[in-house]
Amino acid sequence: STIQAAVVHHTVNANDYTRAQAPALVRGIYEYHIKGRGWSDVGYHFLVDRFGTVYEGRKGSLDKVPLGVHSGGFNTNTIGIAIIGEFTSKVPSTTVLRAVAQVASWKLASYGRDPLGTTVLTARSGSTHPKRKPGWRGELPVIMGHRDVGSTACPGQMVYNRLSTIRSYAADQVNRVTSRVATAASTPGRNVVA
Repeated sequence: STIQAAVVHHTVNANDYTRAQAPALVRGIYEYHIKGRGWSDVGYHFLVDRFGTVYEGRKGSLDKVPLGVHSGGFNTNTIGIAIIGEFTSKVPSTTVLRAVAQVASWKLASYGRDPLGTTVLTARSGSTHPKRKPGWRGELPVIMGHRDVGSTACPGQMVYNRLSTIRSYAADQVNRVTSRVATAASTPGRNVVA
């Protein structure tokens, strides 16, 4: 019913795909999640390719909050945003970081979440994090990496090292929208007669 946090992932695909090949990679991830993992849909809510194109992963993610299958034990009230590629040693481009931030800020702002803030989450059944066992409750960043809630190297060290950049870009997006809304909603310069 709400979104408290965004969890950033990588898909561990090759990084040298072309723009024309990217949609086939998304379809491949769909096939793997459906047939290989036995899930009902893509586990991630959104995917971002190396060109900054954003794809809806899990059906309904654009206008609803479907339960994802991206962070065992922490799927409730979070969205998963996966960057298509492998980022253990490959540095993601600014274009990719901005695209992730744009999706995160859009979804988080819809629920009044501060991209620079923290939120309190509870680990549920399925948590693989060595310290955050089912029942654990505590503060986590509103924008975090998969390894913050799971026993994994995801989203790759090079993305993980840049989560603060993603948070800053997302906060800038929210501030830009907030300032425009505040300006548009200001009191008219003259009396309004109904």
